[in-house]
Amino acid sequence: MGTPQAAALIGRADELDKIREYCRALAAGNGALVLLDGDAGAGKTRLLHEILKPPFLPRGYVAISSGALDYARAPYAPIRDVLVALDKLYPKVLANDTALAQRLRPVLDFTPLEHAGDDGAARRRLLDAFVGALHKYAANAPLVLAVEDVHWIDRASADVLMHTARDLSVLRALVLVTYRGSEAGERPESRDLIAQLSRSAAKLQIKPLSTSDAMLLIQDVVPSNLPIGVRRTICELGQGNPLLLIELARHAADNPDSLNGTLPVSLQSLVNDRLARFDERDRDLLRVCAAMDAFEPAAVAEIAQAPVSAVMATLRKARTAGIVVEAPGSREKFLFRHALIRRAITGELLVIEIAALHARIARRLEAQELSNERNARLAYHYWMAGERENSRRFNALAAQAAAAVYAYDDAAMLYERAVEGALLDETSHALHVELAQTYVAAGRYRQAMETYRRLFLYAREHISPNEAARIAIDLSRCCYHALDDEGATSALSDALAILDERANPELAFELHGLLGWYAVHRRQLEEADAALQRAETLLQHGSAVPRVRFHEARAAHEVHAKGGGAWREHLERALDTARRLEPKEQVRRFLNAIALSVASEIDAFDYALDLIAELKGIVASNAGLDHESYLDTAAWITFTCGRLVETRELIDALLPYVNDAPIYGFRVASVGIPLGLRTGDDLLLHACMRPRVLHDAFASKREQVFGPVATAVAEHMLAQGRSSEAAALIERTMHRLTETGNNFDLLIMAARTGSDEVAKRAEQLLAPWQERSRSGRACMMMVRAYRCKSARRVEYAQDAARAFEDLRWPLHRAQALELAGEAEPALTVYRQCGAAAEVLRIERRMQGANGNGLSRREVEVAQLVAEGNSNRAIAERLVLSERTVENHIASIFTKLNVRSRVEIASFMTREKAQSAS
Repeated sequence: MGTPQAAALIGRADELDKIREYCRALAAGNGALVLLDGDAGAGKTRLLHEILKPPFLPRGYVAISSGALDYARAPYAPIRDVLVALDKLYPKVLANDTALAQRLRPVLDFTPLEHAGDDGAARRRLLDAFVGALHKYAANAPLVLAVEDVHWIDRASADVLMHTARDLSVLRALVLVTYRGSEAGERPESRDLIAQLSRSAAKLQIKPLSTSDAMLLIQDVVPSNLPIGVRRTICELGQGNPLLLIELARHAADNPDSLNGTLPVSLQSLVNDRLARFDERDRDLLRVCAAMDAFEPAAVAEIAQAPVSAVMATLRKARTAGIVVEAPGSREKFLFRHALIRRAITGELLVIEIAALHARIARRLEAQELSNERNARLAYHYWMAGERENSRRFNALAAQAAAAVYAYDDAAMLYERAVEGALLDETSHALHVELAQTYVAAGRYRQAMETYRRLFLYAREHISPNEAARIAIDLSRCCYHALDDEGATSALSDALAILDERANPELAFELHGLLGWYAVHRRQLEEADAALQRAETLLQHGSAVPRVRFHEARAAHEVHAKGGGAWREHLERALDTARRLEPKEQVRRFLNAIALSVASEIDAFDYALDLIAELKGIVASNAGLDHESYLDTAAWITFTCGRLVETRELIDALLPYVNDAPIYGFRVASVGIPLGLRTGDDLLLHACMRPRVLHDAFASKREQVFGPVATAVAEHMLAQGRSSEAAALIERTMHRLTETGNNFDLLIMAARTGSDEVAKRAEQLLAPWQERSRSGRACMMMVRAYRCKSARRVEYAQDAARAFEDLRWPLHRAQALELAGEAEPALTVYRQCGAAAEVLRIERRMQGANGNGLSRREVEVAQLVAEGNSNRAIAERLVLSERTVENHIASIFTKLNVRSRVEIASFMTREKAQSAS
């Protein structure tokens, strides 16, 4: 299980950028005060922890942290902590100024001035003394002072902070003050302080994390196999609060069903602290409110059989405590500020009490005017009341309304409630079909598979073979999207086994065509040809969509069996028909055409980009279309074509979907990681480098999946100086590779980092592609360049650069130019693509050519690397451990701004040539 440390900055980029600006201004002597407002657990302390240390703070800055404590509000306590810390760093300041030290004695002794006969003048002298001391300390270094939790501040400390704020414009100090806005108004000291400071301070609101950022945080905390439904529940309950998300995720990690029961002790305690100020009568009313979600005082009074005035008094008290808020845009409705508070309040009731309460609420709602909102609320309350028939009826109505506005996850949840506890029979069959279709629309293919399997068995036994065969088609598509190729083909085979083809030739044509399509996809070309020939005999019976799929499969068979053939003719036939279909089907058909056009035998990337542009127009002109699969395919193609800005936009749009479908997570990793490395985007790297992504990729057993993911992860390892780990990963991946497929980058990486045996294996896999593929020939030249040395390497690398230019693969071309020693042309290509990190790396290397900063031992190691020695050989030669050699090589990578042993060799060759001249 992970920790939240790696995700500390998720969703906080804006806050960090603003504080970074204040830090820059501090170097010029311009101090500032920044207020950080956020709920308990919002991440204020974690954010400060990251700010108050390198590399965020520039070298030479001094960071001090203090805070007010609820259980020990001693006078001047946080101010004293600041003084003690500064005195420890610079003891001469107070030691050399005894008068100043004496004036500050009340602060150091926790003595409020009123106890010493304060006459006003003494208070002013103390406040001036503190500011004067800060000036002296700031003369030594810029100060960054953090004072946390000032909603618990004492009056004396509040006075010091208010006085200090007056001088910050001429004081070399940045003061960061954190507080909970929901609690700051409860005490006069904090209320007055925040009001005063707000007049001159910058204010940053620590907002809740977005759903995608919350998912990233959960991913860092718990195993990746936690069901997606549980993750959504965590997001719903946590409402973007990092602390709550972490606690809930840990609570659910061992037992995913635990979220349906009691809350974790830590969270229950947090909520109970809020509720401690309410008496039992207030709690009774709040229980009714909690059961209703959005609620009106009059409705609460009627259900609780209490006066409206009593309800209003309780709500005023709850609003002051930050428990409820008035609903935006409504004068009558209220909402709970946090879902966990609702859960904690209703958690005190027995199940029978909860059911009775929800039944009373539902009865009252029945009298309201008919609307989608009313149906949704009735669906929830009847479900909670355990009234099965009413629950089924209203949850089905609410699900239909949710699906109509493309809220498929909500619709799926409502359909699940509608069929809860019901057998699959004649009365529930239609609801199960709706549920399966909604799962598909939401991209939740594994759940759709389970439902469709049940529907197939039911249709076969109770309806008809034709109906079962139609369900088998839907089941096969879900299996395909869930990476279950065996399941996809077996579903179609099972359908053909029970279908009378003469009685239903249209359905038989569709089944044979799909079977051929899947066989081509798996490169089972003989089986594909047999299925497609059988389908062709039934072609005249086919409807539009199956005919499109048939021509796609024929085009794919031409490509993979004949190295091209008449693929374009078949594909254009498919697209001509596809353009007359509904927009959603057009998207599917264009995606298949795009994928086929970039097959290695074709390499028609220009054609693919034209199709992407047309597809983008289809998506843009039809609101509500599911476009994540378009993003997936387009991201890889635009990245390969060097359109990095466009690729980043596509990856950003794809990230929210990675938890719903594994294939999107794999694509995000295989494209997003190298994109982040080339652009220097660390946040993108973190978002794409998900826990277990490599494990899950290998578990898929699909070479088109684990190959690109392993290549991206290995490249990240190289960037971190972990060359031996990268080499081991590539070797492990190469052992699993049975054919080249879409893994040219993996083979290049194998030649770049692997042993001679692994590099030779890469060359063998590429050999069949030299005559049938432009990309295969280009990559073969690149592999041979890495395997050769001196002039032969340069020759192969230059040939590869020209071949990649013909392909219009600029990033590969730049890599080949670098390998050929042509840094300036490579730099130009990287600049055109927007590969900022690559540009910086080459510029630094060129600037440091005459002063590389290598130690004498590192020079020795670099030279032996250039001569082709392994780590073990270098260790034996220099009488070192292999681990020490690895550390030296990692240091060389950093100092020379290179990424591989080959680049070290190229650098040392140039160094030697310059020395000779």
